[in-house]
Amino acid sequence: MATTVLGILVIILILLFLVQIANVVYYHRVTRNSPVFLVACAGSEKPDTPKEYKVTNLQWNNFKNEEGDVINAKDYLHFITMGESMLLGGIRSEDILFVKKIEDQEIATFPAILVLRREPAAMEKAARFNDQAETKIRRSWEVCSLDSPNETILELVKEIINSPKFQAIRRLDETKFPDTDCLLDDFAVRLERYRREHKDCEQINNINHRALISTTLDTMQGRVHFSIHSCQTIIGEVKYAFGINHNLGAA
Repeated sequence: MATTVLGILVIILILLFLVQIANVVYYHRVTRNSPVFLVACAGSEKPDTPKEYKVTNLQWNNFKNEEGDVINAKDYLHFITMGESMLLGGIRSEDILFVKKIEDQEIATFPAILVLRREPAAMEKAARFNDQAETKIRRSWEVCSLDSPNETILELVKEIINSPKFQAIRRLDETKFPDTDCLLDDFAVRLERYRREHKDCEQINNINHRALISTTLDTMQGRVHFSIHSCQTIIGEVKYAFGINHNLGAA
């Protein structure tokens, strides 16, 4: 009788041990497949946006390039978008972005959808909405130098507006694009604000001397506008974007 009870206890202990092992294995598997990514804001400040999200049940083998080959995730940085300002670029809210890091601030070709760091003024404004995202995405068209007069920079923006690539995007939904004069007038205000917020940016050796001319879709007003951002904020270029079936959780 004692031998039987002892045998049962041993079996129970072995089963408990196996359950603990299974739990550990499951925890490591889930942790590996539930990475945490920074949020990249796409558009206006979004109330109660976290700094980062955890993606559950992520299967890296599901992400393939145009040729059908699995993308090597280790070759890219990854972000989760929040907002709909890049809809005209095929990027939706809660997509996962595969971003090629840019080391020297030089973009090979324009236009390019870039991930940028939010600057202090933008972070301060976002904080009023409890929007904690530290990065954002913008479609960038060209680089300008702030030693140039405003008239020269505005002429560059006008050239962008008249370019075939800009017009091709405009034709996707012309209702979201103001006329040329409105786009230029709005950008002129933003250009002056950039100069105020970036002291001495007209000096060639200033870190904010070179700036990106970008566009974004203001989803609150339903209108595209230009914006200007220091090249110092460039993180990388978006190469791929994929939906992840809303498998997001608090980090």
